Amino acid sequence: MAFDFPSAPTVGQVYQGYTWDGEKWAGGSTPGSVRYDVAQSLATPEQTQARQNIFAAPFDAMAYHGIAVNGDARFAQEGATPRITTGYVVDGWLVSPNGTMQISAQQVIDAPSGLVASIKISVTTAQASLGANDYVLLGQMIEGYDAARLGFGLSNARPVSLGFWSKIHRPGPYSGMVQNGASNRTYSFQFTQNAADTWEYKTVTIPGDLTGTWDRAAGLGLRVTFTMAVGSTYQTAPDGWKAGNFLGVPGSTNGVAATTDTFQITGLVVLPGLEVPSAASAPFVLRPFAQEQRRCQRYLSYMNAGLRFSATGAGQIAETMIHWPVAMRAAPTASLAAPGMSSNVLSGYPQVQSVDANSARYMIAANAAGDCYALVQSVKCDARL
Repeated sequence: MAFDFPSAPTVGQVYQGYTWDGEKWAGGSTPGSVRYDVAQSLATPEQTQARQNIFAAPFDAMAYHGIAVNGDARFAQEGATPRITTGYVVDGWLVSPNGTMQISAQQVIDAPSGLVASIKISVTTAQASLGANDYVLLGQMIEGYDAARLGFGLSNARPVSLGFWSKIHRPGPYSGMVQNGASNRTYSFQFTQNAADTWEYKTVTIPGDLTGTWDRAAGLGLRVTFTMAVGSTYQTAPDGWKAGNFLGVPGSTNGVAATTDTFQITGLVVLPGLEVPSAASAPFVLRPFAQEQRRCQRYLSYMNAGLRFSATGAGQIAETMIHWPVAMRAAPTASLAAPGMSSNVLSGYPQVQSVDANSARYMIAANAAGDCYALVQSVKCDARL
């Protein structure tokens, strides 16, 4: 709704609920109007119409702006069912414990509406009292090329907003943090699990860091971590950038105090700027399945390779180029599983050589003259952060 405001107002003059302050018409809450200067409580149809009126994109159009990798835990290329105690639990997510507690982490098909999977940490050996240096972390590793758009470390650093779902057995305050790759710039925040074993949606907006060193290339640009438990050494006051390696805030709940404790996270979105989706809109900000799969393959890929030839003598070599599904972050560590089918292959082969971010040479050598082959060879290519 538009109004023809008086052309020569006086200070303090009121018109349609607005007051002229000498420079602009301020205040007012006319029904049907959309404000830009204060927050408003608009219903979903009103939000949709307002976006259409000002030509603003809906939240699902922001999917490609998100910088999290596999934020909804859909992809677990190393297998969905294995439980791990440390390391990558699913693509993009790293679990790290320190202390006498024992944990087990895995992908589970349990998630809020609109999502499919989550990461679940279970306690197998409890630690009722944490030592100063103890912790259990679940972290998202984000490449520098993606984090660079935030401009962290520069005078025009931009804020970043997080949205995520938590389901935790022990209610109470928990911690999270955003950190640079060198672990010497940290912003710690607190979130609260209100009800046991219930999916709850949380949002956090973090100001840009104007100082520190932040990777803007293929290294670790940004770490987003959630803490199931954190000792006093790694605690700091929330809501401010600190110089140092901190993992949580004082008063955080010890989520490993009993073997009944569990900790689940999913649906993480990491968006440049101040705007963060509502719980209902959050699934729309995740990239489509096929695009997220290729994104995960930038860091971890599996593929098959095979060669067969007729050797004229022992030691004769055949080779071919194999190409990764997508260009990887860096030259990966390439490892070979045992061939599914092989014959007359010299010891020490097959091999991969000349490995780079796009391809490698796959080689076999004959043990003697005759048919030589190594087929359906699984090649694991690991360029994770």
